[in-house]
Amino acid sequence: MDLGINNRVALVMGAGGGLGAAIAASLAREGVRVAGGDVNLDALDQTRQAIEATGGRFLPIRADLSDLASLGAAVAAVDNQLGPVDILVNNTGGPPPTTAAGVPVD
Repeated sequence: MDLGINNRVALVMGAGGGLGAAIAASLAREGVRVAGGDVNLDALDQTRQAIEATGGRFLPIRADLSDLASLGAAVAAVDNQLGPVDILVNNTGGPPPTTAAGVPVD
């Protein structure tokens, strides 16, 4: 499928595995230059290897969505190495699925 996003830049958080890695791989197949953020650099390396094996481009970035102060540096690294972010996917492992009602703020 051609989504018309070839040569765009994406930042996919939680790209070290699961849904985030799948999103990163799908975007790479569309010709998107993908940066993947995750707290686990080993997992990001596995995602990088899988994407590069199919000819895609992937930039691993150590980033933690729970540490807002570090996110500026992550976005700057993407901007410097791939260009400005066109597509942002804020994916995180987070807590187990539940309803929004009754969930403590912390």
